[in-house]
Amino acid sequence: KRELARIERKISRRIKQMEDAVNMPLEEISKIKLPELRVAYLQHEFILGQDIEYPVTELRTKFKVHKDLFLGKVGLSISATNIKSNQFDRYSSIFMVLEDDDEITSPEITFPSREYLQIRFKGSHSEAAQYYEMLLTYMKKHHYELAGDSIEITLIDYGVTNNPDNYVTEILLPIK
Repeated sequence: KRELARIERKISRRIKQMEDAVNMPLEEISKIKLPELRVAYLQHEFILGQDIEYPVTELRTKFKVHKDLFLGKVGLSISATNIKSNQFDRYSSIFMVLEDDDEITSPEITFPSREYLQIRFKGSHSEAAQYYEMLLTYMKKHHYELAGDSIEITLIDYGVTNNPDNYVTEILLPIK
C-alpha cells in the first residue's frame, strides 16, 4: 500500500512536470531561482551522438535506482569551461534529480539553491547548441556571469512519445 502511494506521488509529479513543459512558452529566456536539488551524480564525459544509455545504466547501477524513477529526471551537464569555449557537444556529467521518497544507496550530492537563466525548446540534446548560444548572448547583454555547469533535461522525450517533434528540453545556466 505504501509502495502504491509512492508510485502515485511520482506519477502525479511527472504529469505536473509534463503539463508545465507543454504549457510554458518555448524559446523564451527567463530568470528563475531553483531550490537546492538532491541528485545522484556521475562524472562521465561523453560527446553528443554517443549512446546515452550506457551512462544512464551506469548511473542506475551505481545508485541502485529502479527504472521507474528515471522518466523526466535524468539530466546532463556541460562544464562551465566547455560552455565558455562554446563546446556544447561535450558533456561532463549525468545526474538524476532525486525526490524525497527516492531511496538510493550511494551518497548523493546537492546542487545549491541559486539563480538560473532558463530556456525550453522543442527538441532534444542534439538541438541544444543554438540555445546555449542564445543564453550566453543574453548573459552578456544583461551583465551576468556563468556560475557553474549547466543543467540540461529533456522533459518530454521517447519515454513519453514516439514523435521527436513533441520533445521538450530545458537548459538552465547558473548565473551571478
